Amino acid sequence: MTDYMFPHSWPQERKRLGFMSAMLDPYTLFRMEQLGLTSGWRCLELGAGNGSMSQELCRRVGSSGHVTAIDLDTAFLSEISKPNLEVRTQNVVEADFEQGAYDLIYTRALLHHLPQWQEVLEKMHAALKPGGALLIQEPDIHPAEALEAGDWRDFWIGFRNWSATIGVDHQLGRKVAAHLKGLGLAEVQSHAETINFDGGSGPAQFFSLSMAQIRDKLVGSGHVSPELFERFMKLLDDPNHWGMCISFVTASARKA
Repeated sequence: MTDYMFPHSWPQERKRLGFMSAMLDPYTLFRMEQLGLTSGWRCLELGAGNGSMSQELCRRVGSSGHVTAIDLDTAFLSEISKPNLEVRTQNVVEADFEQGAYDLIYTRALLHHLPQWQEVLEKMHAALKPGGALLIQEPDIHPAEALEAGDWRDFWIGFRNWSATIGVDHQLGRKVAAHLKGLGLAEVQSHAETINFDGGSGPAQFFSLSMAQIRDKLVGSGHVSPELFERFMKLLDDPNHWGMCISFVTASARKA
């Protein structure tokens, strides 16, 4: 596993993850509801982060259900008090999951950090009950490359190229569905949600905090100049600027 870009030890990480949850949780829940999420389900979440989705899963599966949340750093998860929540501090690349045990296995914005993402998907597949569902949400930077221009586009291309040098794939979203089909899963579907947002908004603040955290590494790599970085950050703060950047691609499937 590559060194994680956004460690929980960063003082602003709780705030950053809060903006991410507000931006993405509604899409995630919509796709879970399409899969039939209901009371009594046993769920596994990998890379559970701040636990926003873990708490939603606990609420929806109820007292007859169970949620297992896994992360390398469970500092935020340990603050959640839910009787049907189990928290595990594990590296998902090395962890062994119970075989044929889960109705739903879910992860968001995790696999693109893992060169071993295909192996992790195979373990997730094996851990599903017959008829159980996978829900995978991963980024794809395509909208910024294809639809934007100027500093906004140049920044995202530089960010993508730098990410690739450290083993992070910001084009993974488009690849997951085909791999799920190759594993023999049924009912494979893939949908992309892209947010068009203005400067100063919640999504803009999420990306502003994200980039502030990695600024020195990104600029130091030479893929983004200091001047381009500063111009990009000003766009994120400009309420008159609207832009698209990363799509989050949801791939779902069911075990036969």
